[in-house]
Amino acid sequence: MKTTQQKQAEFLTLMQENGYILSGKKTSRGHDVYTRTWKRIADIAWYGAKECSLTIEVHEECGYPIARIYQDGHMKDCRDYSSPKRAINALREVVSFAGYKYEEAAI
Repeated sequence: MKTTQQKQAEFLTLMQENGYILSGKKTSRGHDVYTRTWKRIADIAWYGAKECSLTIEVHEECGYPIARIYQDGHMKDCRDYSSPKRAINALREVVSFAGYKYEEAAI
């Protein structure tokens, strides 16, 4: 079984490896919030080209990653995961399903 310090170190490493950066925000309990944003231009029928964005904010609460997903500035979902690795894998799918490429550089 992993200690809290080991879980925190694993979380920090995975966030950095996947392009998430410290946002400067803290949760109400004082935990750091990591963020990453994707942007793209979408062609909307009857409207034209529009810039769309997807932002994911992640923090760790009691050893469990919690992700808040924002689409075009509006909160779309809040999810919790059993481990940092599961969170990263699931968030890759969220990004892909929303029409963005996970490997794109964070903005």
